[in-house]
Amino acid sequence: MGYAGYYDRCRLILATTITPLHVGTGRYGVESLVDLPIQRDSFGVPCVWASSFKGALKSHLWTRYSCLDSPNDKYKIKCRLIEILFGPEIDSIGEKYAACISLVDLKMLSMIGPCTSGLCIYSSLNRLRLLKILLSIIKDMRDDISWYKNLYIAINEFLNSLSYEDEIKFIVSSQESMVENIGLVLPDGRTVTTGNIARGDDVKQVFREILVKAYDGLIENNLLNKLLNRIILVPNSLEKNILGYKLIQQVTRIALDYRTKTVKSGALWSEEYVPELTIFFGALFAGKPRKEDIVDKQKDHCLNILEDLLDKRDHLYLFLGGNETIGKGLIKIMII
Repeated sequence: MGYAGYYDRCRLILATTITPLHVGTGRYGVESLVDLPIQRDSFGVPCVWASSFKGALKSHLWTRYSCLDSPNDKYKIKCRLIEILFGPEIDSIGEKYAACISLVDLKMLSMIGPCTSGLCIYSSLNRLRLLKILLSIIKDMRDDISWYKNLYIAINEFLNSLSYEDEIKFIVSSQESMVENIGLVLPDGRTVTTGNIARGDDVKQVFREILVKAYDGLIENNLLNKLLNRIILVPNSLEKNILGYKLIQQVTRIALDYRTKTVKSGALWSEEYVPELTIFFGALFAGKPRKEDIVDKQKDHCLNILEDLLDKRDHLYLFLGGNETIGKGLIKIMII
């Protein structure tokens, strides 16, 4: 197995949005011209910064084990283990030490959006390359690598099969996402002629491996099979425009004066949301506890501690980002 500094174990994270997601930047959006933009990576595509995800996961565990109050004897050790995982709070009294897990930013892999066939999956070659890089690290840090290795090989073989001309074209998994004699109709209404479109039949197998896990329990099999025939990989030069902005929801909101039932003065603003069924990917790195005062032999690794706190489930649901009380930000997390 490989190592990444202190960390000697790694897991892939798949995050699927169930309701629209707004993880904000805390500042006005210059390019999107909205008051409250979402987080984006260096390519201009939606992401979730590691600090936001880590905070939501920590809050989820804190709440589950009543650590914000005075935990009963049943949960005291659980709360101590959470502190060992994430590190003590900055303003806490006592010894300071670093967390024993590390999370990377969640990158967007794919997004569902409208197309002439109804709904299509939008992604890009750049998204697949970013996933391939992460998989190459994970498979070197795991013993049971069959699923990772198969996915890595599928992505690598697909990318190697592309010509230079394919790289600058739209790539579709089948003809189903196209209009006969016209080509593609993009979400903003523009058309892409057939001369700028390439077929990539192997892309179905690449996405099948991921979609089966990410959408498990969320959509029915017949819809999944339809979506696999409607995959559109946009050229890297357009991923910021299409994945980063055209498919993003913009919502205008107001605040009411409940005494007069009118809009408060100046209480008008706009927000961005990542739509439902968007898939993000990331990774969790773990090492041995940096503080071992209550760690027994069965929990001598931070990955084991986390799995124990999550009851060894293969997925969990949590709220991430803003507007939780109006149903926004519910996501499904899989740690694979």
